[in-house]
Amino acid sequence: MRLNEFRTSEKEIKMYLQFADMDSTTLHTLRNTPVYSDSGRSVPLGTVARFQMEKGPGQIRRKDGKTYLSVRGTTTKEDMKDTFGAVDKAMDGFEMPRGYSWDKGDQFWRRRQQEEAEKFGIYMAIIFVFLLMGVLFESFALPLSVVIAIPFSFFGAWWVLFLTGTAFDELCGIGLIILVGVVVNNAIVLVDMIQHCRASGMDRMSALIEAGRNRFRPILMTAATTIGGLVPMAVGGARFADMSYAPMGRTMMGGLITSTLVTLVAVPLLYTFFDDLRGLGKRIMTAFFTRSRGESPRE
Repeated sequence: MRLNEFRTSEKEIKMYLQFADMDSTTLHTLRNTPVYSDSGRSVPLGTVARFQMEKGPGQIRRKDGKTYLSVRGTTTKEDMKDTFGAVDKAMDGFEMPRGYSWDKGDQFWRRRQQEEAEKFGIYMAIIFVFLLMGVLFESFALPLSVVIAIPFSFFGAWWVLFLTGTAFDELCGIGLIILVGVVVNNAIVLVDMIQHCRASGMDRMSALIEAGRNRFRPILMTAATTIGGLVPMAVGGARFADMSYAPMGRTMMGGLITSTLVTLVAVPLLYTFFDDLRGLGKRIMTAFFTRSRGESPRE
């Protein structure tokens, strides 16, 4: 038997007893439990104590060797990030007794882990797309003019979610990962056409104009058909595992709209910049290896 004593006042002392075998303990046994006075005299507990029946916890939960109590709440908000922020604001300045602590529970940590996994997936998708384009274009400077469409697509996706009041959820993260591989298609087609025009003997400016004229309509057609195909998903009520497909459709629509505009305007501009950068790099490397062999650089 374990005994804990709590003094509530000078006239009242609360004592908590825990028996080793609770199944064999009855109220009658508890009343006849011997206790000893300061003089060593044994008396039944029932003669010096008042008994009161109270409801105890149904179960004791432990995590990492610590006893914990979970407090659950419901909310009508779909954005759990704002909900967690409201909890932090409500608990700001709240001091727990010594030995006690609080956290936002397993759901919060699962959400954090999921966000980290989504970020890792986006980073890996961008890296693989960049490396693949570097192999295809035989250059690691020109793919940078294509990759620029990716952050602009994210910008468009966030704006659509903001304007429609859509909370960012797991399917939105999946939509962003899909966007990485989709939005670069039009930019790849445009840059590839520019390279073919230059290979046929055109100067860079003429190649940019010719590629823009020939690829303007195909780019708009492919983007429009893809966006149109996403409209039923963006406005529909289809659900999977209690999650709506609409956020993912809106994310992809916003990203495609913005990336299409960027492809037709920013990609040709950045192509000229990175092409000049590539030419500068070639000249620097040529001069370096020429001097390392002891030759004078040619004019």
